[in-house]
Amino acid sequence: MTHWYPQRFWQPVLRIMMMGMLKRSPVWILLGLSLVLAVRGEQQTTLEPTIQEEMITAKKVSLLGGWNPRSPESEEVQAAALHAVEKFNGQSKSKKTFQLVSITSAQSQVTNVINYKLKAILGKTACLKSETNQVDKCTLGHKRLACTFEVSFNPRKQVHQQVESSCHKMVSPSLPTASPPLSLPLDNASPN
Repeated sequence: MTHWYPQRFWQPVLRIMMMGMLKRSPVWILLGLSLVLAVRGEQQTTLEPTIQEEMITAKKVSLLGGWNPRSPESEEVQAAALHAVEKFNGQSKSKKTFQLVSITSAQSQVTNVINYKLKAILGKTACLKSETNQVDKCTLGHKRLACTFEVSFNPRKQVHQQVESSCHKMVSPSLPTASPPLSLPLDNASPN
């Protein structure tokens, strides 16, 4: 018998089996066979590959329905911003189109739709709205707008919808800004 058990283990087992066969007693025979079966069962279970458990670690998972920061460079955010700029151009009273210059921050919220809050900078182009629909090929002017857009995206229908937008003119860094008013001491403010 070539098993992984040491020789000294098999000697008593064989002795018990031989005694049972010599005495032909059913008890000794059953005892010997049960020992053999127990050893074989133990041998088979110990030779099987052991299963190693994988450690599960908790990660920060965003809450469903909560606002979470998003990368302004992600495809989903860019698509929402382009939709917002397109809608803004359609609703603005300006004769010239605006182009997306940059997205400064983005957040998303997952409900039955995906909502986006975007802060973006738009630049006024030299192209008239009636001239072209390819805003990205127009030359940018100096006028900039800082805008906040809320856009929802329905993934089932693959449709964007602008919920809200607000824009204001940005002050050019080259223009002088008004200095704060000077505070002068009052003559009648003396403690006398």
